Amino acid sequence: MLSAIAKLLGVPTRDPASTGGSPLEPEEVTGAEARVLPLPAIEPSASETLAAFIEAAPDGIAIVDHAGVIVGANEQMHRLLGFEHGALEGAPIESIIPDRMRHAHVGKRLEYQSHPHMRRMGSGLTLKARRADGSELAVDIALGSVVLGERRLSVAFMRDASDLRRLWDDLAAAKADLERELHERRQYRALTELLQTLRSREEIRSVLSLHMEALLPQTNGTLMLVDPMGGTVESLVCWGCDPPPERLSMEECVALRCGRVHDSSASADTVCPHAICRGADSLCLPLMADGETLGLFHLQAEAKGIAGVSMRATLTSDERRRAADIAERLALPLANIQLRDRLLNQSVRDPLTGVYNRRYMDEAMAREVSRASRLEYGLAVAMVDLDHYKQFNDTFGHDAGDKLLRTFAEFLSAHVRMDDVVFRYGGEEFALMLPGANTRAARQRLEELRRAWTDVAAALGWSVTFSAGVAEFPANGDSPADILRAADVALYEAKAAGRNCTRTAGEATP
Repeated sequence: MLSAIAKLLGVPTRDPASTGGSPLEPEEVTGAEARVLPLPAIEPSASETLAAFIEAAPDGIAIVDHAGVIVGANEQMHRLLGFEHGALEGAPIESIIPDRMRHAHVGKRLEYQSHPHMRRMGSGLTLKARRADGSELAVDIALGSVVLGERRLSVAFMRDASDLRRLWDDLAAAKADLERELHERRQYRALTELLQTLRSREEIRSVLSLHMEALLPQTNGTLMLVDPMGGTVESLVCWGCDPPPERLSMEECVALRCGRVHDSSASADTVCPHAICRGADSLCLPLMADGETLGLFHLQAEAKGIAGVSMRATLTSDERRRAADIAERLALPLANIQLRDRLLNQSVRDPLTGVYNRRYMDEAMAREVSRASRLEYGLAVAMVDLDHYKQFNDTFGHDAGDKLLRTFAEFLSAHVRMDDVVFRYGGEEFALMLPGANTRAARQRLEELRRAWTDVAAALGWSVTFSAGVAEFPANGDSPADILRAADVALYEAKAAGRNCTRTAGEATP
């Protein structure tokens, strides 16, 4: 209020009556004539000028005495806080402070009055003022101190910071979004670089399990690899809240059938049958290398629901882009892993029968004998030979002979225990390694296999039997060579006994 501020600043009040008449009516009398002479222009004092400036300031200004009472406030302060004209003068400064902050403000005010200093606007502090209706207003406040006569007064300059506060909040949110995006990009870059170094399926499983939920949140996904023997894909790793099927026929996925990306929206009729939720976008990306399908990268938006009502979920363009990039980068390490597996199989597998070859048998036997010695458990080895194979081969031809060898190898592999290992020793001779078994248990098992094989061969129209010799570590030898030699001697004893039977090393004569 101008008069209050002027009074506070010591501006004298002009009383027209004290001039002896109206200031516009001075008279000079000359003879019988009288004329009105203009008074000289009165320049405003410095105090009057300051009071006018305070009143015209765009910021709210409040002058507070040592007791915390507002002794002057300009019109902008009243408008800013929604008070009636002049209502703030004489009110405590805490009346414009939110209730929850008043107690703390008293202490801060007293501290400021004890050590007055200038505080500029733009401090970045989140400050609140209380409006006349009790609502709160975000404000920026500058503080200063003046001395008028013997009075030290505090001056508060207040500005509406709502827009500025919103701007700061928007900037803070944008900064947080940018930092999150940069973090995700760093994670993504680290993942894509890591994918190029993976050397096994287990490494792929471990890396994707660790990173996918962070890189593709609120999605369900799975990586499935082709089983070259079965025309199916099997799940290697999955993420999200809903587990996918463990195995999937390649005919069940549009992407695998066509060899290209299949992107089905939530409303499309071509959603793959293996998609977990029919009300959500799904993306099927075949993993390809040199025209060969290696697997499937499947991604689906996580379906949401409120109060039991299902809501359609969509994949963002960024999620689609990332999924496509990850699938592309996975193809190369998978192709390398598959190539290494093939080379390894070629080096340790018999190309005709698919069982392990003699080279691998030598390595596996050495490891297993060492383990059996260390852990003190039994290890049985059996040598198995198809009876009259040469005669069968000469009679029916090499193709039939090869088919017999393959069928016999498949039979042995299908009927031994999970820990047992089948090897092709050479020609029509095979070897079995049975960890944890002694000669008695091994002989019983070989007799069961012999009888079962007789039925299988008869069903195929073959009159082919096999003979077997069994030896045991450490009873029949301390080294793989000794055990194999003992089993081989037992095999020849079975041949000498008329074939189609099993003998143990203890029964044979060295």
